[in-house]
Amino acid sequence: MNWGLEPDATDRIWWSRSRPVVLYRKEGCHLCDAVEAETRALGVAENMTIVDIDRDPALQVAYLLSVPVVTVGGRVVFEAKMMDRGGKWKERLSSLLAG
Repeated sequence: MNWGLEPDATDRIWWSRSRPVVLYRKEGCHLCDAVEAETRALGVAENMTIVDIDRDPALQVAYLLSVPVVTVGGRVVFEAKMMDRGGKWKERLSSLLAG
């Protein structure tokens, strides 16, 4: 564990594993596929739950215009509007999962 001020990869993995990570997504969503792949690449897959919003009408209402949505410990940390074409969203997601 890095006890300095800047989080490193070890801190990110510990933080994400110590809190439940949930990816809200829907089938056929290419942005959802990209965020799922990136989240797995960050090493949090063991503690990640994937929820298909199409299976729950309440989740459809809550997240339809926002998917993909990533929550950590019940707090929304990432959603579709944070994505950009330049790929900066990957850095943003990594930073958010670092806590």
